[in-house]
This record gives sequence, structure tokens and C-alpha cells, in this order.
Amino acid sequence: MNTDLRDNNVELHHKMINVDGVRLHYVEAGTGAPVLLIPGWPESWYAWRDIIPKLAREGRRVIAIDPRGMGDSAHPAQGYTPGIVYAAMVGAPAL
Repeated sequence: MNTDLRDNNVELHHKMINVDGVRLHYVEAGTGAPVLLIPGWPESWYAWRDIIPKLAREGRRVIAIDPRGMGDSAHPAQGYTPGIVYAAMVGAPAL
């Protein structure tokens, strides 16, 4: 999925990445120093939809992720634990 959307003259690029075999969705916008936006449970990148264009217009590269099991990211077959979600974010083994 690589759909580009425009929000207040800022292009939002929807992308996918594999982290240790887990498919994660993220939205990227802007250029410059990166800022990573991670939503709280149980939200997706969409929680940041109003702030992403503002940060991008201020010269930041914004990356807003869908944590594992949220939004368009893959869902764990064995269910959810904080360790599984953490491992997907940092690319480490589940706690």
C-alpha cells in the first residue's frame, strides 16, 4: 500500500515495512529531522492526523505508525500482550 493523500497541502504517504516478519503500516510526510509518532492503545496513525501536516510544514519528517494489531498493521496470531506490541516497535524479541 503506497497511497498518497493530501491534507492541507501536505502529502501523506501510506507505506508498509516488515519488522522481524511482522508487517507494520505507517504514514510519512515532510522532510527534515524525523519525528516518530506512536499512538496510544488502541489507536492508529489516524490519532495524529491533525498534527502531522503541522509538523511537516514546520520542516519535520513525520512518521506515524500503526502499532501491531492496530489500523492496517498485522495482528498477532497468539493475541496481545504488552511484550508483543513492544517487540514489534523496537524489532526485539517479545518480553
